[in-house]
Amino acid sequence: VLTRFKADFEGSVALITGADSPYGIGFALSAALAKQHATVVIASHNAEKAESAAITIRNATGNPMVFSGLLDLANFSSVHAFSRKF
Repeated sequence: VLTRFKADFEGSVALITGADSPYGIGFALSAALAKQHATVVIASHNAEKAESAAITIRNATGNPMVFSGLLDLANFSSVHAFSRKF
């Protein structure tokens, strides 16, 4: 979707949930934004899968500004802890 546009998202930060699977829309969106120089944070309740996705996207796009974070949206203390980091 974003590949049709010539936008440069350098200086923008995107927080994406549902990006920890390489087969989903969240992953594709994260990769597209990273390719266009955005800082991308992949938030997931599974830290290992999120970090794996972040590594894959960093390697594929050459954008070192792709990070992962532990976030369980069903748990308020997890949301609070995540928000304190950012």
